[in-house]
Amino acid sequence: MNILKINNTLKHSFVKTINFGENTIFLPKVDSTNLEAWRQVKERELSNGTMIWTSNQYEGKGAANSIWSSDAEKNLTLSFIIYPDFLEIEHQFYLNMLTSLAIRETIEQLLENKSKVYIKWPNDIIVNNGKVSGMLIENSIYDSSIKTTIIGIGINVNQTIFPENIKNPTSLKLISNKETEIFHCASVLCNNMKKWHSKLTEQKYSQINQSYHNHLYLINQENEFIKDNKVFKGIITGISEHGKLKIQTSEKNVSEFAFKEVEYLL
Repeated sequence: MNILKINNTLKHSFVKTINFGENTIFLPKVDSTNLEAWRQVKERELSNGTMIWTSNQYEGKGAANSIWSSDAEKNLTLSFIIYPDFLEIEHQFYLNMLTSLAIRETIEQLLENKSKVYIKWPNDIIVNNGKVSGMLIENSIYDSSIKTTIIGIGINVNQTIFPENIKNPTSLKLISNKETEIFHCASVLCNNMKKWHSKLTEQKYSQINQSYHNHLYLINQENEFIKDNKVFKGIITGISEHGKLKIQTSEKNVSEFAFKEVEYLL
């Protein structure tokens, strides 16, 4: 057990700070930045933190095979390529947490700290009860370690009209009543990704975890949820170390739910 801890510390000591977006591949039009990122990774070696960016993503991927809809030249749609081989598989949800925190902080800064910005487990960022951003993180596992991670991010920037089938969408423009320069949005995001990824490489797990919980949507509030087509009431108490949502359903019972096992009823 001690040997494993020593080896993990040594692996961390050789991890360099990633300058997210320092290497950028811009495509005027692409089906999905995540799909393109995987195609690029298979074809050639790309630097840690490479950003695949497009102004027109016409088949964007969301979580659980859902679709991320985005009007051309209105939103920020991109994917980062990283190689977190220092991270143990059981800690992979920290990639979700650091990305959530980076996006949340980016949106807060772009809104000039005038709006409360929350993280909705597991993949969304919420402002005024509307979804302003989402993410899709995909990992390639080899020999019990994470070889490659693709972090897909979509931020609704200047779009104001959304398809009717999208639940509670919003955008920076709808919130602030002004347009945001998309390149500036990408620059702020890259800086925040670097900041929060550095905390992970420095093994500041407790700080990441605490910050995530500080901004968790509906934490410690009673809400209605749906599981197996049945509605129940509960209180979100936090996230487990493996990334499951913890809901207190009675005075003595706290249940843990994996992604797609439970839905919010808002």
